[in-house]
Order: sequence, then structure tokens, then C-alpha cells
Amino acid sequence: MTLLSAMVFLYCFYQIRSFDIWLHIKTGWWIWKNADIPRTQLYSFSLGNAAWVDHSWLFQAILYPFYRFMGINGVILIRALGILSIYSLLLKGLLKSRKYFILSFLAVSVTMFIARSRFLARPELFTMLALLSVIYILKFHTKDRYIYILIPLQMLWVNMHGYFILGPIIVALFLISQLCENRIKLPFEWNSNRLDRLYIRRVSLIFLAMMLVLFINPYGIGLLLYPFRVIINGIANVSARGYIFSDISELKPIAIYDIFTGYGYFLLHVQIVIFVLSLLINIRRARIFDILIFSLFLGLSINSNRHTGIFAISAGFLSLCNLISAERERFLDIFQMRDITRRILYISVLTVSSLLVMWLMKESTVYFYRLIPYKYVADPKGNTARLFFNNRTSQFTDSADASEFLVNKNINGNIFNFINNASYLIFRLYPESQVFVDARTELYTDAGYKRYFNMLSDPKIFEKHAEKLDINIVLLPCAGFEVVTVFFKYLYDSDHWRLVFFDGNSFIFLRNIKQYKKIIRDHRYDIRDFDLEIDDQHAEFIKKSNYNVDFLFKLAGFFINIDMPEKAIEILDKAQKASNNSFDVHSIKAVAFAKLGSDSEAENEFHRAYVIDPNNIALLQNMAVFYFSQHKPYAAIECLQQALEIDPDNIKTISMYKAFSKGIKHNFK
Repeated sequence: MTLLSAMVFLYCFYQIRSFDIWLHIKTGWWIWKNADIPRTQLYSFSLGNAAWVDHSWLFQAILYPFYRFMGINGVILIRALGILSIYSLLLKGLLKSRKYFILSFLAVSVTMFIARSRFLARPELFTMLALLSVIYILKFHTKDRYIYILIPLQMLWVNMHGYFILGPIIVALFLISQLCENRIKLPFEWNSNRLDRLYIRRVSLIFLAMMLVLFINPYGIGLLLYPFRVIINGIANVSARGYIFSDISELKPIAIYDIFTGYGYFLLHVQIVIFVLSLLINIRRARIFDILIFSLFLGLSINSNRHTGIFAISAGFLSLCNLISAERERFLDIFQMRDITRRILYISVLTVSSLLVMWLMKESTVYFYRLIPYKYVADPKGNTARLFFNNRTSQFTDSADASEFLVNKNINGNIFNFINNASYLIFRLYPESQVFVDARTELYTDAGYKRYFNMLSDPKIFEKHAEKLDINIVLLPCAGFEVVTVFFKYLYDSDHWRLVFFDGNSFIFLRNIKQYKKIIRDHRYDIRDFDLEIDDQHAEFIKKSNYNVDFLFKLAGFFINIDMPEKAIEILDKAQKASNNSFDVHSIKAVAFAKLGSDSEAENEFHRAYVIDPNNIALLQNMAVFYFSQHKPYAAIECLQQALEIDPDNIKTISMYKAFSKGIKHNFK
């Protein structure tokens, strides 16, 4: 338990890795500056004066003073307080467990492991704490004065996050379960959980009070309708297979099949098994309320994987409650079995639970052992930054230097940007400049995002809208997105745009107009002049220190995609000196040599990468393309067959295999 507490404490001080945090800070600044709440959206020129229900205004107003006086460490502190509060409630339940302590400890450990992906410096963290508090109070304090905490908690919640509706829903499910237990003859001892009418009446009045305090918000009925609009839009997007719920990773649904078969959802699978097992152990005194809450949040998780955090917290806590309730019962006493069989099962469950706990502890220890001293290469000059206890917020997403360039050169206007860097651009450049798009999905809707990605993927469509929307600045990230490289090539070759900034992280194009004539004359950038400034001594130091140099590999990929493979090879030569990751060096170099037409060098690099990792599907796909271009179709097919043996359901491999097979048959005929 001490080790788990230490891991949780360390995770609290992990660097901020949330794209949205900057928008929250900026909105907090606006609220304090104007002593008001925003009624129309502020940051996007493509939305104009669209109405905006800022459902997280109170979180933002609280967040900004912490950032104002403590910098990013103030944001880390707020997140740490939220995580530690959640953990303390789980710990209170864990400390009540005796007979099933190992299983209870596993439930808490799995909960924290699953939820950590959602432990972000976002209003969602308050929702996780609030819903756990509501369930905790209903489970342990229904008959005492602590039940009244639900009313001020709901008053805070409605102004903190758009998921405030979960509070009344949880209480309503509690009342429904109590009515069932009071009026319906149920199996085992389920009717023994009934509450007296006096307490049911009190909880009912509290429910009504929680509904009434929902109106204590600056937007009135508009805010109350927000969650229902989100649900309706979500159903419409899912049914229409829209962009929002298909391409935004945290909003994608989870296939039930993947929960029970996919390694990525292994711990979610374990959490479900733990809850079901705890329910069986406590079946005599099981609560309908627990089953309803479990089903609600499991359904939400399946609908959208961003809800795995709230599911893990609720399921983990309810598992604890079941195990505590079953302390006086024999193990699985509803089943008729011999004592020796019961004992063997009990020991088996404890053994498996202990092994899983040890595995989780090992994984977490290794994880933090690697991360605490770990650094990453932060820019093309080889500068590095720590992942823990530092003032940087995330890797290569905030476009900080590009934003400073615009500020220092006094360049203002409408900016065509990438979604992931929108929040930082808003933070740094508003009100002088506005962005085209950001992550407020409820404002843009699926139609807005489709228009944006059509513009990004087809520069001709972009040009058509750019003049109409008065877009004179393009600021995009360099690495990691192939669609961006197509866009870069078009603008770089166009007479209407000029590249004025490129640092390997981001690039800026200005429209070639009179307004920017002097800036363009003084700062026009020739991409061929880009030079990676890591000298041999620095590269050797980075390699010995085991720094993360993924940035260099992404940058090399960028230059390959803009048809400058020779520049990519220069970068990879530096990366080879600075990295212990020789696989990526060889695999990317192979593609660069193939683009250069140096076939023998490309084949040698492919072979070196294959020796290191023969089961890498992306490598096998690239090798197949290379061999097919070399008129060696059977070698290409062999690579794809091996890839299909590794992952038979890979859509890209299947389509390539069909296309290449068809090409072979056509040539044979």
C-alpha cells in the first residue's frame, strides 16, 4: 500500500500533457479581467459570434489565480489535489477491508491505473471526484447529516463541468433501487437493505434540492440543456459515423469484443471481472444500486473511451463496498460446495489477485524508475527537458517558439492552425489573433470539423475559403501528421504564400500581400537552409543519457514527405549518433534512400531494420511497397503475408495484399 501511495503521489507531479489546459487558463484570465462570464465564443474567427455556454467557467476562474502566481506548477498543484482527493476516498474504503484485502487492494490499484489516463488538468477531474463523493455519501452516510453535502456539491458541480447531470442521475438511481428493495420481494437478503420511509423522504428532498440548485448558474436553462444537446449530437454523430466520434481518439467507442480480447483494454477487463466477483462474494447482501451504477458507467465507456476513468473509479469503489460487506460471509456461500473446494477457490482467487498486484507494482515501478530521470529532445538543437518536475507542458504541441515569433514581430490576424496547438495559440495570441479551429466540439459540430479537414487535406479547397475568411497566417506543426506535409508543399511552392518561420517543431506561412511585405523580405525562409545543430559531442551525451529522440525521427519523416529525402538522411545520421533506437533509424532511412532512388542502400537499411524487429507491421508494409516498385511482386506479397500472420485484421495490409495480388495476375495475363 505504501508503494501504491508513493506511485500516486509521484504521478500527481507528472508534467501537464493536456492540450486543453491553455484555453482554460485564458478563459480564466478573461473572466477575471472582465468580471463577467463569456456569453459568445471568443477565440475562433470561423465561428464568429456564436453563442457559447462555457460550462466550466468556475473551474477556469479558480485555475487562473493558481497559474498567475505559480505558473504551470500551480496547475500541477490543482491536479495533484484532485487526484489525492480521489485516492483518499478509495483508501478509506480499502482500509476497512480485512478478509479480502488483497482483492480490495487489486481493485484500487487497477482503478488508479485505468483512471490515470484521465487524470488531466481539466474540469473532468472534478467530475470524477464529485461522482465518487456522491456514491460514497449514498453508500455510507445516508442516515447522517453528511448527506446534506450533496446539495452544495451539486451547486459547485453545475458550474464546474458539463457532466453535472450525473449527480441527480446517481441519486435518482439510488431512490429507484430503494423503492425496489422496499416494495418488491427480492432474492437472498436484498430486502434487508431497505431504508425507512423517513430516510427515503429525506433523500428525495435532497434530490429535489439538487435539481433546484442546477438553476444557480449564469446561463440558466441554457446550461441545463447542455448535456442533453451533447447526448443528442453524440447519437446523431455515431449513427452518421461522423468525424467527432470516429476520428477524435478520446471520443471513439470501445467494441465489447476488444474489452475482453484486446491487450489495450486488459485492465478494463480485469476491473469488470473484479466487480462481478465481488458481487458474487457479496451476493446475499448485494445492492441493486451497485448494479445500476456499474451498468450506467460501463455503457458510457463503451459509447466513448474518455469515460473509462469515471467507470474505473465507480466500479473500483463499488467492488470495495461489496468486499467490505462480505467480510462476515463465507467465500461464495451461495454455491453448494465442499469446504475443501471452497478453500481451494478462495486460495486460487487470492493467488491470482496477488500475482496481478505484483505485476502492477512491477509495471509501475519500472514506469516511474524510467520516467523520473528521463528527458526528451525538445528542439532541433538537441536541447532537452525532464518529464517530471519541470515547467514544460508537453512534447512538441504548444508551438511556443512560433507563437513568440508572431508576438515579437507584431504579426496579427486570422490563423489557420492545427487542432492540437489551438489551445496554446489562444493562450498566447488572443485577443490580437484568433484561430480557425479548436477542440470545443459542441461549437463546431461535425460539419465544422469536416470543413476544416477538407481544407487541410486539399489546399485548393483551403485557398477557396482563405480569401473569404481573410486567412493570412498559417501556423502548423511539422512532424507526425502526413496531411500537414502535403499542405506545406503546396504553400511552399505557391506564389501566394511565403515561409517566414521554421524551427523543426512548427512552421509559419504569411500571405504574400503588402501588409507583410517587410516581414517577408526580412524573414523569408529557405527550407534547404535548415540544419540540425546537434554536434557529435552533444549527440554522444544524449545517447549515453538515454534521452528520447522521437522528435528527430518525426522530423526526418516530415522531410521525406516533402520530397527532401537527402535532408531526412542528414537528420537520421545525427539521430543515429544520439539514439539507442537503431530500428527507427534504419527503417526511416530505408524509405529515404528509396525516395532518392538508391535502391541498394534502401534494401540494406530495410534488412537491418528487419533483423532488429521482424514483426513490425509498418516496416513489412514499407518493404512490400519497395519490392513492388522494384518489380519483385512475390517478395512484396511475402512481406504482406507475414504482416497478415501477425495481424490478420489490419485493414491497410489487407487492401495492399489485394491490390498487389491483382497486379501480379494482371501482369501474368
